[in-house]
Amino acid sequence: MKRILCVFLAALFCVMPLASCKQTVEPPVTTGDGEITVTTAENSGSEIPENLDDYYVLTKEEYMDKTTAGFLGHIIGFLSDYKYVWNKDGSPKIAMPDTWWLGICRGNDVAGNPYHTKIIKLFYNEETKQYDNWIADAYSIDILGQHILGDMREKYGTFTTKVITDGWVKYAPWDMGGGARYNGAYALASKKGYISPYLGMAEYGNQYSWCQEPWIGNDGLGMAAAGMPNVALDLTKAFGRVTGDSDNVRWLDFMVTMSSMAYFESDIQTLINTAAEIFPEDSYERQIVNMAYDLHERFPDNWRRAVITAEKECARRFYYLHTEKSTNEQGRCEVNFAFMILALLYGEGDYMETAKILSLCGYDTRGTIMLPVLGIIGGMDVIPQEALDVTWQDGKGEIVNKAVPETIEPKNDGVWMFAEGLPERYTIASVIELYRENFEWLLVQNGGVIVDDVYYIPKQALQVADAVSIENADFENAALDNFKVEGNANDVLLTDYAYWGDQAVQVYTNRSAENGVYATVTGLTKGATYKMSAYIIAANNATAHLFAREVGSDEYQYASVYYQPEFVLRDLVFTATAETMELGLMVPAQSAYGYAIVDEIEVRRIAENAVEGVGTVQLTSKGDGANNYSGKITFEVSGTAESEVYLKVYFSNTTGGIVNAAITVNGDNFRTVPFYKTGAEVSSNSSDFAYIPVLLTKDTNKIVLDIESSSLHITSAEIVTVEDRLLAK
Repeated sequence: MKRILCVFLAALFCVMPLASCKQTVEPPVTTGDGEITVTTAENSGSEIPENLDDYYVLTKEEYMDKTTAGFLGHIIGFLSDYKYVWNKDGSPKIAMPDTWWLGICRGNDVAGNPYHTKIIKLFYNEETKQYDNWIADAYSIDILGQHILGDMREKYGTFTTKVITDGWVKYAPWDMGGGARYNGAYALASKKGYISPYLGMAEYGNQYSWCQEPWIGNDGLGMAAAGMPNVALDLTKAFGRVTGDSDNVRWLDFMVTMSSMAYFESDIQTLINTAAEIFPEDSYERQIVNMAYDLHERFPDNWRRAVITAEKECARRFYYLHTEKSTNEQGRCEVNFAFMILALLYGEGDYMETAKILSLCGYDTRGTIMLPVLGIIGGMDVIPQEALDVTWQDGKGEIVNKAVPETIEPKNDGVWMFAEGLPERYTIASVIELYRENFEWLLVQNGGVIVDDVYYIPKQALQVADAVSIENADFENAALDNFKVEGNANDVLLTDYAYWGDQAVQVYTNRSAENGVYATVTGLTKGATYKMSAYIIAANNATAHLFAREVGSDEYQYASVYYQPEFVLRDLVFTATAETMELGLMVPAQSAYGYAIVDEIEVRRIAENAVEGVGTVQLTSKGDGANNYSGKITFEVSGTAESEVYLKVYFSNTTGGIVNAAITVNGDNFRTVPFYKTGAEVSSNSSDFAYIPVLLTKDTNKIVLDIESSSLHITSAEIVTVEDRLLAK
């Protein structure tokens, strides 16, 4: 049996017993050419497991009931919310009065709202005598993701990242960020063929990398991994990184953990607390969760005071909100999630009360994210009839997948939010069937069992971040506490030009010596692998190194950042050569006058594992004798792998521009991987690398990187798998 995404641990975490579901979800209704056709997954051929204590048990009827209610939460939340409401002075309007609550599915995207109208998306169809729900970004990318998973299942039978790019090109989504035609994920997929995570990164052209798209568009992945939060988290590593590289993908992880666990956990605070464990303890995301609890305690009977206070106390300064790339501040993650957590706490599990608070809080979409969790917990019985009457409509409810007339060019093409490659009309029920089919596939692939109409889901301990705490790693104490300066102290200073918050560190170049800043970090495991991440600027032709070294050593492992006038996310994967090491940013001596800025340093332990049965990588192309290659670069690898693996290529790119490599594996197009700029020098200490996801299906596999007339220095390559959550709780 093939297994994908993650290997399950034996340890279990406690959950509340599953409540029985009363309502049967009707099968999809055929609507002619617009119906999305799916089929019932075959029985896995297994017998009922003997050790039932190690499995959750869920019937197909229960799964369909909960998933239908979960998906409807997207639509209901969208139709109920007040989104992007402004005061007369231009500030966001929050904590709106009760008089604005006209009832569920009566928000600012529904006709007849006297308080605020955005874009009408709910229409009564006189011909069909039903309500039509016109597609919205609150769930359009979720639907797209399920089609992409289906394509993986049908074409490859296993998870492969390249199909995500294939799907974005094939289904051609329009969306405010991800589907932007010129500088979003769709543009990078269709024009350059990038794969995830490169599609979502600012460094490679995604100007919406900071936006809320990841958690708005992919939170439904948890429903395709019911009861399997680690599988859901592995899905987000590929799908979420299509549209973001900021805290937006971290909050997506939080949401899919909650929705996956909600199939077997009914206590709201347990869901919040457990999902928050995926964040490092000293992270700002964990602080937001704690601040929400504190506000709930400070104002136990007044959610409006809590929301008003949260907007002031939870918000932090963010680089993209102070540049021309920012659309507005109402999409910021930390404020929206403070509001969402508060709504769950004040709503105390009641669907209607929670929907009301979510709708009246303000800022961007929130009900679309949290109402699915309540729907999964309670099933269809908890959804008010007035919401079912305009959405589910006894299983006959349809989604209209085209642009609302008022959004068509030249008025506002940024909010079309539909997928050209999907039918113009399809039933909501057919989407639920697609979720079910993908869930059954993922379940069996990950050790689950299906017997008749009963699912046996392996219980898994939630794997959370094994993070290394570094005091003042965000530099927010307005000093260099816990950090030391290397080189000229006058060339290293604090700056308010930060990625997050109020402070970062700026290091100037020096013609004769290195300048840098570093922390001495203890508690590392010698011989273990770690990933250090930071947001970095290297301006005016400067080269900077994110580095790790033994205490007092002149040699260090590093990842390069060259000539990046705006913040980019850079990772250094290094081996701990001692229990105590020095980690930070170094600007080597160079003739160019410039500077580097570093912010938000984070270190996590990861595991890069060799793949059993796969041999070493042979670089068969001929270079120039100095490891410099151009044109087609060919690697040969012996042995097969059951699931997707990474070809990890160590490189230097001295061309001064990004080098795009078109990848083929055994003749199959595996899309494109960009190699970032590293500067003019090539060093044996460089740890610059690119992960290239591939499928190895032959005894001898040929992987070709076509960089055409460009060039790369390649020092080595290996086949690995990567795990970045190692602590089981």
